[in-house]
Amino acid sequence: LLVLAERLEKTTDPALRERLEELRALVLELQDQQRQNAQSVMAEAQEVLQAILEAPDTEEALRQNADMIDESFLGLLAGNIDRAEKGGATAAANRLRQIYDGALDILQERMPPELRLVNQLVNAPDKGAVKKLLEENRAVLNRDFIESLRALEDDFRGRGGVEVADKLKSIRVQAQLMM
Repeated sequence: LLVLAERLEKTTDPALRERLEELRALVLELQDQQRQNAQSVMAEAQEVLQAILEAPDTEEALRQNADMIDESFLGLLAGNIDRAEKGGATAAANRLRQIYDGALDILQERMPPELRLVNQLVNAPDKGAVKKLLEENRAVLNRDFIESLRALEDDFRGRGGVEVADKLKSIRVQAQLMM
């Protein structure tokens, strides 16, 4: 948008100026639609969270709303947990954390087995636990699995997640040695 504004300021060609103004209007409209969509998604996530909080059975409410559990929902929960903790509302923070953990469990259940294994490996407390998980899942250890670990490692490294990338590299090396 800034590049468009600069080009608009510099151009003296009326036809080019008109096309740039149309393009700028389109970009602004798209940005507005994205903002509205994001607000709609967050409002829907808030409604789902409210329904879960009001439900007598939290686990059942989470399962009924499993299709709504996504990054937006987890982000909303994380933000609410943070606000509750900062506000000293320990009971509320604990309740929200319980819902967060339940939502993560549901997400994990819905993951393909290989992705579930990667998640367990990354969250393993130490190298011994990683080794045990790899040994228990030797049947999954193949070239495709190793390549998926490499791709995840590259992705995390590219986004600045060096710690996770390093852990994925360590897991990948261990897995390669067990093939």
